[in-house]
Amino acid sequence: MCVAHAGRAVWVYLRPVTWVRLTLGALLIGGCGRASLVPASASPTAGTGGEGGGAAPAGSSSLSGGATGGAGEGAAGIGGDASATGICTVDHPFAWLTGTGSFFQHDPTLVASSDDAESVTLVSGWQIPEPAQFPPTELRHTSFSPWSSWPVDGLGPTYLADLNGGESFVATPDIGGFTLLFRDVGYAQFMPGLVPGSGTIPDATVVFQAPSRAHFIVNRGGTEYLVGYAMAGDPPDQTAISLVKKVVDGYFVPLPVTIGCSSDAGNAGAALAGDHYLVAFSRGSGAEDCAAFGAAEHVMLARVESDSTVIVLSELEAAPGSVAALRVVSSPEGAWIVWSRQSGSGPPPVWIARVDVEGQLVLGPLQTEIPAHAEWLAATDLGGWLALGWAEHEENLGDRVAIEVRDLDGNVVGHGIHALDGPLASPISLLGSPSGTSLLASWSEGSAHVAARVVRFDCDLPGRP
Repeated sequence: MCVAHAGRAVWVYLRPVTWVRLTLGALLIGGCGRASLVPASASPTAGTGGEGGGAAPAGSSSLSGGATGGAGEGAAGIGGDASATGICTVDHPFAWLTGTGSFFQHDPTLVASSDDAESVTLVSGWQIPEPAQFPPTELRHTSFSPWSSWPVDGLGPTYLADLNGGESFVATPDIGGFTLLFRDVGYAQFMPGLVPGSGTIPDATVVFQAPSRAHFIVNRGGTEYLVGYAMAGDPPDQTAISLVKKVVDGYFVPLPVTIGCSSDAGNAGAALAGDHYLVAFSRGSGAEDCAAFGAAEHVMLARVESDSTVIVLSELEAAPGSVAALRVVSSPEGAWIVWSRQSGSGPPPVWIARVDVEGQLVLGPLQTEIPAHAEWLAATDLGGWLALGWAEHEENLGDRVAIEVRDLDGNVVGHGIHALDGPLASPISLLGSPSGTSLLASWSEGSAHVAARVVRFDCDLPGRP
């Protein structure tokens, strides 16, 4: 067990039963298998989350109650006064991946892939539906420039990143390209330095053995990366992080630090905030040291320093129903944190909070809701505002992708809807434009053949040209 105190020595528990006293500098070199996280009891945000009942936490305001719009483009979002908000419209046909053959495409994920964010890469899993028991899912990437013109002839070419990494992966922008974290045959692998439009496959570094899924990857200047992933137990499901650092001859990967445990699947997200990281994660009751744990009903916020110190800042919220999705989005003034819960009946509840760079709560948590698919909630930055995306289903009209834009005070300032040609088959991914007025959305749809789709919402937002 390693207990991290800023500026002090720490004690590290090395299995099976050995205690070693290390400085924090040595902690990074030696790593630690599990951390007993330090609560910041003096933090003004501590104890913000409300308990029980599924109602809005104490001190928050409910934003639910707005009507869901009709089937057309630019219909009203969930919550807020639709008549007072801007409209986000899709004025071009959807873009698709060319040269897919009989491959299905899963979990198409958008990432900015140039220093000016004008280039965008769609990372996706490719799988041929075969009678084989475990057909491999390739990890591939396709780059394009969606902000200046729209690709009317499809997206291609597509390049291979890994033969088996397409089942669980995340991406982050990097200098001159992008970086991936993915699971490949029982290993969490870190692949930096991919170049958009290039078939060159960089060397990958193993982060940990036997992860169950990738949670997040955050890049700090191309020299340091915070990665988060789940380590499946029987139970618990453990959420772990590693701080990967670039060294002369490659990358140094310390042992993982477990930050949360639960009896069901946990969730986590992170963002860079100044000289440190903010990490939000779900965990079960009594799971501070993984000795006892319940369902992942508690949403926690922690700060991670560049010396691997992890400090728990607050519990943002706790309520019945496991956390289904948890998104952390960078903003110029800190980070947005958005999470949804499984709902036994009725629309899944969603909470929205905003914190400053120190992790202090400045907005919310505000409560709203989405119609269905709590685990497919999407979020991204749009010029400092928050953009959300979710799935809707209209009887006799089929599935739709809905988006919503909120300003720094949590007010809905833009909304839009795009009707699909087939059933939604994957989570939604969102990416905001450099101008802060357009938004890309990607997803997979179909049943007989599952294919990736991308559209661009152009938004007329109040106060933005």
